[in-house]
Amino acid sequence: FVSGLPFDIKPKEVQTYFEAHTRGKVLACKLLTFEDTGRCKGNAFVTFDTDNHAKSALRMNGSIFERSEEEEAEDSGKKKKQPKEE
Repeated sequence: FVSGLPFDIKPKEVQTYFEAHTRGKVLACKLLTFEDTGRCKGNAFVTFDTDNHAKSALRMNGSIFERSEEEEAEDSGKKKKQPKEE
């Protein structure tokens, strides 16, 4: 169980994050969502391929899920503005 996720997160982002930090494979990621809006509640159930990878994820307790500005821009449907060259 994972909590404290951004409300606009996508399952693929959670999968990519945990696979990168545990070096394991995520078999499933189920975001808990509000029924009326479909928006993430900030929680998810993540299933790993092995107990060792799950334990590795548990050792991440207290970690902060951070996204790059580019990922945030992609999620909001906007492209990051590039500075004008003069």
